Amino acid sequence: MILDQATTDERLLVILDEYVERRSTGSIAHGDFLADCERRYPDGSIAERLPGLLASLDALHGFAPESECPPANASWESLVAKKIGDFEIQREIGRGGMGIVYEARQISLERIVALKVLPTSATLDQQQIARFIIEAQAAGGLHHPNIVPIYGAGIEEGVHCYSMQLIHGRSLDEFIYDEPPEIPRAIRWTLQAAEAIDHAHRCGVIHRDIKPSNLIVDRDSKVWVTDFGLARCRRTSGGDREGITGSGAVVGTLRYMSPEQAMGNPALVDHRSDIYSIGITLCEMLRGERFSEGDHVHVRRVNPLVSRDIETVLMKSVAAEPGERYLTAGDLAEDLRRVLAARPILARRPSLADRMTKWTLRHRRSVAISAITVLIALMTSLLAMTKFAQQKTALQAALLQSDQNLIAADRNLKQANANFQQTREVLDHFGLMAAERLRGVAGAESLREELVRDLLTYYERFADEVESAAELQNELAQTHLRAAKIIEEVGATRRALAAYERAATILAKLPSSPSNDHEIALCQNSIAILHAQHGKTAKAEAVYQEAIKRLTAINQPATLATVRGNLGLLLTSMNRDKEASREFELATEELSNGKDRGPLETLTAALIWNNLSHLLQADDLEQSLALNYKAIEALRGLTVQVANQKPMQTENTPHENMRALAMSLSNQASLLTRLDRPDDAIAAYQESITHFRELIEIMPMNVHYTEELAITYNNFGRLLYRQAGNEEARHAMTQARNLMQSLARRRPSEPRYLKALASMQQNLERFPK
Repeated sequence: MILDQATTDERLLVILDEYVERRSTGSIAHGDFLADCERRYPDGSIAERLPGLLASLDALHGFAPESECPPANASWESLVAKKIGDFEIQREIGRGGMGIVYEARQISLERIVALKVLPTSATLDQQQIARFIIEAQAAGGLHHPNIVPIYGAGIEEGVHCYSMQLIHGRSLDEFIYDEPPEIPRAIRWTLQAAEAIDHAHRCGVIHRDIKPSNLIVDRDSKVWVTDFGLARCRRTSGGDREGITGSGAVVGTLRYMSPEQAMGNPALVDHRSDIYSIGITLCEMLRGERFSEGDHVHVRRVNPLVSRDIETVLMKSVAAEPGERYLTAGDLAEDLRRVLAARPILARRPSLADRMTKWTLRHRRSVAISAITVLIALMTSLLAMTKFAQQKTALQAALLQSDQNLIAADRNLKQANANFQQTREVLDHFGLMAAERLRGVAGAESLREELVRDLLTYYERFADEVESAAELQNELAQTHLRAAKIIEEVGATRRALAAYERAATILAKLPSSPSNDHEIALCQNSIAILHAQHGKTAKAEAVYQEAIKRLTAINQPATLATVRGNLGLLLTSMNRDKEASREFELATEELSNGKDRGPLETLTAALIWNNLSHLLQADDLEQSLALNYKAIEALRGLTVQVANQKPMQTENTPHENMRALAMSLSNQASLLTRLDRPDDAIAAYQESITHFRELIEIMPMNVHYTEELAITYNNFGRLLYRQAGNEEARHAMTQARNLMQSLARRRPSEPRYLKALASMQQNLERFPK
């Protein structure tokens, strides 16, 4: 069913990530988690596969067996206001997989401390006890202003515990996800962490679990490194003092692990794994969001304010090969100091020849696989990808030869520039054409998604290779623009915004021309839309006005009408209806003054009529409905017209028209409901839902279609509830809730999904259990 909240595999990925997170913090036992999942997914799609997968994760992460887990509701609150030896417990301040931390008063010295206690259940596991002792010993042997000092450790009344300085502050992950630090502050915090970890390394301690939640920022903006529970320690004299790690066990948090640490072989892990983890932590601060597998460390695409030097430092820190990272955390700290002082950094990006050599060797197989994949979808793409691989190989050979001969280098550079342009044209023509044709094929969405992501990878790598070449700036801008469109389609709006802004910046530096100004205006339109989606209405309005000014000067009526229509929609959302109405009228005039209407102009006109209809709802429902009918009539005709054209012969595609039709029908249903015509409203909702479902059958991963279908189902359910309060209403609202729940899980950083989900869940609670 297309209305299922996600495919089984996608659900499993979400569940397994949740399991690792909750087991790592000790908040749930294995059996309790299984039971919880059975309640949440009663259809049985998960139950068969989950037990074996969870058992594998237990072995992989070294989680305690079920019999050794603490009870799900272990009452540690009972320790509050009680004494443990010399310590009077006052309150719990945190808990994790390695113990519970309390604020306590040390009676003999009359001071407030943080007391970490190993749960009684964990004392059944000798490995847990050993790790707890190593944590106290590792941190206790370190004396650095950015490492939380240990006061003492031991066993008090049968309880393993140790005391340390109480830090009043917040963990770094709270800053990253709630209020990302400004770039200079992020650099300073990373510098402090790097200096602390460098001290630990010089004392023979590898932390192995550097992550934002283990870095505390106090009230003076000072960073403290804590939680050495997974540390590996070596004494500089005498015997070794190793950390406790089972053979093949993976210790640490996967998201922050270096590649060699994630392999589960302790022999491969050294101090450079900590450097990698520090780099990923810096990456999250600069991105302002959680780093996931597959994300790019090129943070300038997400945050254009990041300098090239900062990105170079980051890339060196998180290099896949340990030998390509900083030799020591102290070297990383030195480069961070240079960044803050605006001095040249020591790290250098690989040369173009180095990057081309590594890229070709690393991705020769994936290029071949991509060619085969596209062949399955479109036979002509095989020729394109083969040509692409040949050009890359020729370019590599030419660049290597250029190192030996200056004259040959100049000749090869020109050939390289030609190859870059030719290769991008091949990707544009065959890759995008294949993706576009697959867009309308039911059941081909996963194949198309894979192709689109491969194309994005190629475009982003091209952007890296030509970034500093003055003669290829137009190619660079076009590459960023194509990448932005792909990124936006897959739902990564922040990355898309950065790519559009980068493209517009590059285009603005090129010689002015009507075609160039038109491209800039299109970028600005997309930038404004994304700003509006993130609630930055003032910024969106300013960008729209810039685009309008630019388009007015070069006589582009169709695009100008689109931008004015979007500005009108923004003004409507800001309750500036009079100004919005004026923008819609001007947009309609632009279309009237232009050439004969083609599909794009017709779609733009229909959207403007629909927006005007929405604007008039408060004053004149009948006129609003008339404009809505006019929009729907145009869209029905356009859907037939575009469906008979080939994908590359029209500027807009069948699914864009179908989406506009589905939205217009949903708006019509709302108007009919207000005019007390429930039967007609029900028919409009049903047709709208049918069109949205057709779209999602083709593109189930498209977040925009899923969101709009969820809203339509919710409004439909509310109408049915007012009519009869029957099971049909419950069914519609359940579908709405499930769809929005899938979006909230896929995009947990998007607050509007969570807000809508809460509202839809509240609607469902109207019904008796």
